[in-house]
Amino acid sequence: NKLSKGEENYINEVYLNQKTKKEIEEEDEAISIVKWDDDSTSVNQASLTKEQNNDTITKNLPIEEEFNDQINNISVNFTMNQVEEKPIETPIISNESSNLSPYSDEPYDYDNPKIQEAIDNIIYKVLQNKEVYVAEYEMGADDAGFIPINIVLISDLHRAQFGEHNQQLVDKTAEQHPDLIMIAGDMLERNRTDAEIEEFASLLDRLMEIAPVYLSRGNHDMNIYAGDIVDPYAVELIQNTGAVILDNDYADIDVNGYELRIGGSLDYAFADDTQEKWLASEAYAFYSDFVNTDRYKIMLSHRPDSFIFGNAADVWDIDLVLCGHTHNGVIAFPWGKAVYAPDQGIFPKYSRGYYELGRIRMLICGGLAGNRGIPRVFNPPEIVRLTLYPTQ
Repeated sequence: NKLSKGEENYINEVYLNQKTKKEIEEEDEAISIVKWDDDSTSVNQASLTKEQNNDTITKNLPIEEEFNDQINNISVNFTMNQVEEKPIETPIISNESSNLSPYSDEPYDYDNPKIQEAIDNIIYKVLQNKEVYVAEYEMGADDAGFIPINIVLISDLHRAQFGEHNQQLVDKTAEQHPDLIMIAGDMLERNRTDAEIEEFASLLDRLMEIAPVYLSRGNHDMNIYAGDIVDPYAVELIQNTGAVILDNDYADIDVNGYELRIGGSLDYAFADDTQEKWLASEAYAFYSDFVNTDRYKIMLSHRPDSFIFGNAADVWDIDLVLCGHTHNGVIAFPWGKAVYAPDQGIFPKYSRGYYELGRIRMLICGGLAGNRGIPRVFNPPEIVRLTLYPTQ
């Protein structure tokens, strides 16, 4: 049997350590082979020449004196037919997926609830942009046994789709059993097509079957169904659904025994130019008229900036402002706080949720779509369900 190169080198190294150069030269073409056998009780050396064919040959093995005490009772035998060259095992690289852990030979336990929960959490928070989440809020208290008003707030759909023809969005809204559906703008894009306008009108039709719909424009869908310039085709389709467009306008309604005034405006509620121009503006005239009532006042204002800047929150007596626009930063920290928001910049204070500012209370919807091709990260698409007790 032929020895492997590794066995030859090892044997030669052991042999050279125990013999002089002269002794080696005297043993013409001899090979010293050492093999440990746990069942033997003596130390032997086998010396085999090319001409010898014996299966087993033994001979006393010289031992260095300093190791005598350590190996006196150890046996070494050599049997030719027991020497087997084993190939070196190399890892197999495959494109096929494996469930083996890189830290052990045990497979990952995908059925482990904790592992599955962690995987689901990562997928939901990081990669998930196609399932609508419902953020729930309650304002006021049922101390007097009043029936609350359930409001669903929707914003910033842009061109996103949640189910075929946004049916998932419709179904999720219906599950909240709303009394009112409020849309805070940016449901379309400036460069919309007629097909997208028709799709939005179809969405409004289905939402109107659930509850009355009130909508105001955002900065992306301005001058489509509201603004200085409008698209007559869009206005006609939307009005045919029965949804109410509010643009520097309001509607007085009664819901569950409560008297409400619902308004909508994209304009800033403070002077963004000179005070003289502000006092003469259409926006100032609208806000002044809007607050002149004893009704519970709800304002659809796409941009929260309309009330968080200037002194708007201290000037206007508005019970509730409903906003969108921020997308909760599109990209958020793992704990949900926005990284950036339009007009507010890095680490915005007002990006999603409920806030109290001066004389007003504000609720910001995190919205549905990403922004300019950027997907939402740690930021599930959402609509808002608000349980409101207007008298509290």
